[in-house]
Amino acid sequence: MKKATEYAAVFDADPTVETLRKIGFDFLMETKELLLARRAQTDAAMLAVFREQDTKWVAFANRAGSGNAVRRNGFRILTMVEFPFVADALGWKG
Repeated sequence: MKKATEYAAVFDADPTVETLRKIGFDFLMETKELLLARRAQTDAAMLAVFREQDTKWVAFANRAGSGNAVRRNGFRILTMVEFPFVADALGWKG
């Protein structure tokens, strides 16, 4: 798993939509890995992992160059699209 600064370096090296798409996919895969590694069996444990990933995304967005190319709420938007039931449980609205 990468740190926010590592993702920012990847984006800064190639600040394109495709790079951002790949980073978003990596964040979702990390979320899955964390859920499995922590054996998250309760809703609270699952939601905590999503919150943690959201915090990491915000740190990534703050560190990424190119102005405001990376939205701070990007992981929330991704979660709303891919897992709307999770976003609802977290109170993340569009």
